[in-house]
Amino acid sequence: WDDPVVPPAKLPVTLEECKRQARFMSADDDAMFNALIRAAVQDVERALDKAFVVRTVILTEDCVKKIHTIPVAPLRRVESITYRDGNGDTQTLATTKYRVEPGTINKRGRVYIDSIPSTDAETGAVEIRCQVGMAYPCTFDEDNEKLSLDPYYLDNGEEVELWPLVGTIPTELSIDKRYYVVGSDSANNEIQLSLTSGGSAISFSAESGDVQSFFVGRVP
Repeated sequence: WDDPVVPPAKLPVTLEECKRQARFMSADDDAMFNALIRAAVQDVERALDKAFVVRTVILTEDCVKKIHTIPVAPLRRVESITYRDGNGDTQTLATTKYRVEPGTINKRGRVYIDSIPSTDAETGAVEIRCQVGMAYPCTFDEDNEKLSLDPYYLDNGEEVELWPLVGTIPTELSIDKRYYVVGSDSANNEIQLSLTSGGSAISFSAESGDVQSFFVGRVP
């Protein structure tokens, strides 16, 4: 799972933060610092079996089972389940044939299969493509007052927190509050936030701060 097909768009530690901590301002070794950051984040994620920033992964199994436990938390959503049938042809399992238990930061998600098809006898016959991770990199679109999570999205009603990555978050928001997703637009990967579940979206002023990018999700 730590070799994603769609890797995290951002890392929880920036190059600037790492260099500032090391008191190293030259750009000569930026490539080395970036490699060290990625390696350190991977090591911690592996030790905890948790993904800090959302990425898309493909998990392989030898056969379709009644219950598939996703080995990394938290599971966000399952995009597809494909398998090779007895003829060696790739089939997609209908979404009506399984249900997803997302789990939490501290509990692995599961996929429950209602109808188990026969599969090819070779190893790796089943692929579960899913999104895992605690938080999504996010940018603020001040033109339409929405938050862009491209290439992902969050569902209405999800409870989230924020923390800045580069710059600040909009002045109308706070890092010490929890918000609810409203106005989710999966086609454009955009959301709005409310102080209450199903409530009115928060409006932003023209002076919303030096907003560049931040994380939205569950803060580890």
